[in-house]
Amino acid sequence: MKNSKRLLLTTIFLTTLLSLSAYASQAPNAHAAEMTTQEKSLSILEEVAGFNMTAYAPFLQAEETDQFLSSTQKEADFILMSNTSKLRVRCSFIGDHLRQIFISDLSGEPFTDEPSTDAIANAEGLLERYQSYTSDPVYGELKSMLDAVNIGENVTKTEGNVQLKVSVIGQSWTDFMWTYVDENGVPAVSKNVVLNYREGMLKIFLDNWDLYRIAAEPVLSSSQAVTIALDAVKDYSWTVENTENGTVTVSDFKTVAVGNTSLCYLNYREGSAIREGDPFTLYPSWYVPLGFDKIYPGCVTGVTVRVWADTEVSGISLLVSGGEQLIHESLNSEVGMWVTVTIGIAGIFVAYVYLGIRRNKSSALKVVGKLGLSKLFGGLLCLLISIEMVLAVVPLASAFPDSNGKSMVYASTWGQNEDELAAASEVCNYIASNFSAAGYNVTNAFGTGTTEEVVLGNASSM
Repeated sequence: MKNSKRLLLTTIFLTTLLSLSAYASQAPNAHAAEMTTQEKSLSILEEVAGFNMTAYAPFLQAEETDQFLSSTQKEADFILMSNTSKLRVRCSFIGDHLRQIFISDLSGEPFTDEPSTDAIANAEGLLERYQSYTSDPVYGELKSMLDAVNIGENVTKTEGNVQLKVSVIGQSWTDFMWTYVDENGVPAVSKNVVLNYREGMLKIFLDNWDLYRIAAEPVLSSSQAVTIALDAVKDYSWTVENTENGTVTVSDFKTVAVGNTSLCYLNYREGSAIREGDPFTLYPSWYVPLGFDKIYPGCVTGVTVRVWADTEVSGISLLVSGGEQLIHESLNSEVGMWVTVTIGIAGIFVAYVYLGIRRNKSSALKVVGKLGLSKLFGGLLCLLISIEMVLAVVPLASAFPDSNGKSMVYASTWGQNEDELAAASEVCNYIASNFSAAGYNVTNAFGTGTTEEVVLGNASSM
């Protein structure tokens, strides 16, 4: 009996050990499988962006954790060095999802597996590799939309719930933007994938497609949204700081015009205004601009009203005109310089008259006598004032960069309609092209690169 019990216990013990051993051999090593942000970034650069990482020595500048809306975002900032080239790369992740690659400060020829100048072929290759990397077929669908696009061609086309916009700026810049649109073509501008190339070299990859979700459908028409907006502003007011009377409340205004209304999917970014507490869930919203009959205190010319297209008013914002204030600031900033110039001209003119009198007293004194000193110097003063008024409005420009001169162009696209986006894009591209022509190393971060982390990161390093 004792031997039987001992044999049974031994058998149970050995069976348990074998079971645990088999389980341990099959169970994944969670610690080994978990990659750091640095490791994920280097893997992405090679497997998705197409960099030959064996040619580079990566130097980690910063590894940070911050918040993007309601989610934790991790970032790694690298300098990649080789014998013949150098560049800076910043990769951002939300969970395991790659949100952004931002490449800047390139010098020399990069080591990549891509053609040097064909932005379309490079974009197709990146999307194909990214589809393989993520196993998500949506990126293959985005790639297929490039099949009929020609090099140097501006294109806007829609297939299903995706709108592709290809923008070619000058000879070097090419932007690809895929945006979610509903069955009626209403865009959700936050739900997008963006690629930006300069001379065929990847500058920006932004992927917000899986981060954002679409909720609800438009119910209100444009005319209904306008009616709701006009009713909402009847009791609206704002306060203005007045140096004479302290804080003044403005409520007696007159609405006389309704601008172009537009519909898109959005949500608020922070605070109690976030609908349903999730900024990544997008709802249809009407944008209704209302114009006033005049400029009211605070340089207010009107308001914009956001009306949820499935429920009610979501918010009211002021339209502020800064033109008059900007003109005054511009003139005041230059007036000191032009006063100096005017005094210099006056000094030269007076010296000339004085020397003329000394050298040829008879003829000079005859002129002075006929005009009289008051008329002479009164006319002189008028002449100088006229010169100053002309010179004061002449814009000043100076661009003398050294060989390392850099220019960053930033502009946010949050909450804007299509017309505003197009206008802002043109302005940024114009600025970037002129600085580039002046010899600067330019990065145009319009929209896709205008994020808090990119701006602060560049400010810190530059």
